[in-house]
Amino acid sequence: MKIKILILFLLLPFIINSQKITGRVMIACMLAHNEHNHLFEPLSGALVINSNTSNATTTDANGYFSLEIPQESKKIVVKMIGYKTDTLEVSQKSQSINIFLQKDTLLLFYRLIRIKV
Repeated sequence: MKIKILILFLLLPFIINSQKITGRVMIACMLAHNEHNHLFEPLSGALVINSNTSNATTTDANGYFSLEIPQESKKIVVKMIGYKTDTLEVSQKSQSINIFLQKDTLLLFYRLIRIKV
């Protein structure tokens, strides 16, 4: 019983000083070659990382994620192969955020050429 109470007291500062961030990672696809007409699609498998710790998660099939970060942490990083890496500032009041990644066509082009050679 004493061990359980000791463990609870040791973990309590981490539980109190953390913040749960939820959100969705999406990409914008142009429709009919019109730069003002976009369709937003979820991005599954994107990596969402807390930049100050090793906490990380991936997005589900619908692009949603949930991540616990310490209160003093201010940045999250979102990565996906073929897309530009995005770094976001997280405020104390942020609970749910939408993230839009842009395609990195130069990187994809380079990889395609390198594979064919």
